Amino acid sequence: MRLGKIKQVCKAARQVYILTADGAVNNMVVQWIGTARALYPVVGLNLTLQTLIVLWEMLDKAADLDMAEGTFSDMVDRGLLSEADAQLLRSVPAGVDPSTMPLIGLGEINGYKAVACGERDMMFIQDWMLEPCYKQGSIHYDVVSGEGKRLAVYGRDAIVGLIWPVEASSAEALAGILRSMANRTVYGT
Repeated sequence: MRLGKIKQVCKAARQVYILTADGAVNNMVVQWIGTARALYPVVGLNLTLQTLIVLWEMLDKAADLDMAEGTFSDMVDRGLLSEADAQLLRSVPAGVDPSTMPLIGLGEINGYKAVACGERDMMFIQDWMLEPCYKQGSIHYDVVSGEGKRLAVYGRDAIVGLIWPVEASSAEALAGILRSMANRTVYGT
């Protein structure tokens, strides 16, 4: 289990969310851990915030973190998750056949992954949010829709993360950098 990498994402975001399915799920993922912008499926464990904080040896830092746990519906009622994203968590495919995965163009710029989605769309993902997904086998990406586009990350043919893109203002700044570079001549040897 990659709980240590998930801990690093939660510490960096100063958030710890545990979301538990509140009924039937189409994908067999019963619990997710992460932040408001990056969630990772939990397999084989049923964790609570109290257990996780003890496991992560973060008792002294717990007061400094935005922490929440609850069912998908409870998190929607509390305004911490949209209904569309709750439905996405219930139904995003847990397993995939890599040969059927779409080819998604990726680029890196200033610590962000630029992800091409479709013919004309692009999203930016903070690279450090992908850390818990690495070393989970060959990584594949799929763009899925909840309330907007999300990046589903697969390793060893199973989902290992669901990442929200950066906010619009950050995305526009990054896109501006790319636009300013687009009309330049590239030199190399």
